[in-house]
Order: sequence, then C-alpha cells, then structure tokens
Amino acid sequence: MTHQTMNLVTVLTAICDYPMQPRTWTESVRAYCRQLGENMQAHGQKVPVIGWFVGKRFQLADGGCRLEGAKLAGIRELLALDLGKEPTKGDLLLAQASIDLHKQHLPPVDRARLYRSIMAERGFNGKQTAEELKVTESWLSRFLPLTDLAPDLQELVNSGALEWSKGSLIAQASKDFEQQRELAKAAAGMTRDAFAASVRKARHGNGGEGDHETVKVTRIKCEVPGRKATITIAGQDISLSLAIDIVAEWLKEARKAAESGLSAKSFERVCKDKSRGG
Repeated sequence: MTHQTMNLVTVLTAICDYPMQPRTWTESVRAYCRQLGENMQAHGQKVPVIGWFVGKRFQLADGGCRLEGAKLAGIRELLALDLGKEPTKGDLLLAQASIDLHKQHLPPVDRARLYRSIMAERGFNGKQTAEELKVTESWLSRFLPLTDLAPDLQELVNSGALEWSKGSLIAQASKDFEQQRELAKAAAGMTRDAFAASVRKARHGNGGEGDHETVKVTRIKCEVPGRKATITIAGQDISLSLAIDIVAEWLKEARKAAESGLSAKSFERVCKDKSRGG
C-alpha cells in the first residue's frame, strides 16, 4: 500500500478554495472572520489550514474561517498542511465533524446538517455515525432533529436566541412549522427540563412522577458495565437530560486535555480551577 506524505507548505490565499464549507455564512460569522484575520495579521497564523492541490488550486478540507479572515485582512499567504491527495467526500465530512467535536466551532443547526450529510454520504444509520465520530447515540440524536425545524427557528437556534436543546424538542414534538413557532413562544422563560415536561404532557396527557425529565436528584451513581469503574454526578436538581449534558461537556473538555498531553490528575486540577473561577 502506498502512503501519501503530508507536507507543511505555504500557499497563496488567492489560489485557495473551500468547496465543502459546512458553516452557514451570516454577518456574525463574517465579523468573526474579520476579527480572526486581524489577529492573524498581528500575531501570525497559529494553526495551518488543511487541504490538497488540484492542479494549481488548493482545496481546503478545514480552515474556511482562516481563509476568509486572511482575504478580509489582505494576508497574501497561508500556512497549510497538504494532504497530498484528494480525500473522499465522506472523509471530508467526517474530518469536519471530528474537528467540530474538538473545537465546538459550528452553530448547532450547521452541526446537525453536517451529521445528516455524513449519514447520507456514507449510508450510515445513527448508531454507525455515532461510532465513527466516537460520540454517544444520545448526543447525535439530540442534534439531528434540528434539521426539521422551521427555517426562522433554525436561525434563532444558530444565533443563540433559542436554546438548541429546546429547538430539538420542538422539532420532535411537531413537523408543522406553525405549531413549532407556537412551541418556541411557549419555551421562552422556561427551563429546558420544564419545557420538556410540558411538551410530553401535551403529547401524551401525562407528565407523571416517573418522567425522566421531572424527577430530579442530587446525585447519580452508575457502575459502568464491563469496566471496573463508577461514574458519579452530584449537584442540585439533576435530571437525566441534565446529566447527559454534563457528561457531554466533560467529554469535550477531556478530549481537549488528552490532545494537549495532560494526565488524568492534571485534567482533574484544571477542572477544579475552572470550577472555582466560574
């Protein structure tokens, strides 16, 4: 088997293209790119763009914001990692999703669209996609419904005006855009758990004591099947959904720590320091 060599090179900004951009371009994104370009101009480019050459053009697999920022700031050259060959569309989509999982840089709806694209391109189901991305099926299933929201509600989710987890619940509750908008109005001022309980009550006529959203505890302790380990989550008013969010956030931070070469003990200290500071 022949292995392509990846090389760190400098490429002209003018010959760079980004054909697989997963991000929705809005004014706020352009403002971010402009700020990024100014930062690159002042302090240099810290992270290379990633891509490959097609003739005399360089196609980006990652680094669209850096490219746009460089154009806006008048930067003529970019540091780039040349993959040496063209990856498949499925490879690119998975790479973008993996980068997003580590950086958390995509808005929620764009992330959901990216996951949908991976499933369509690879012919994956939810379980296969989650395994490929090394996330839980629960994590994946909470984002995917966002693609079924009304376009205006998708914009609200991406802007942060509508909490993405509420948007997901709305999309699962109804496919009718008008009903979705009514639910979005009802969600304003409610906690995610309270809104989830009200949605289920409206759909099923109950919201009983056994509801996993309404039952809250101060401590969840679970033995991990097949491993000599225990996971404990402690705090105030913890529901199962909140526990899922906590674990997902912890996994994101743990991945970053592992990539930075931190030990488990060091990561523990970092988490403690962040908790004290915030």
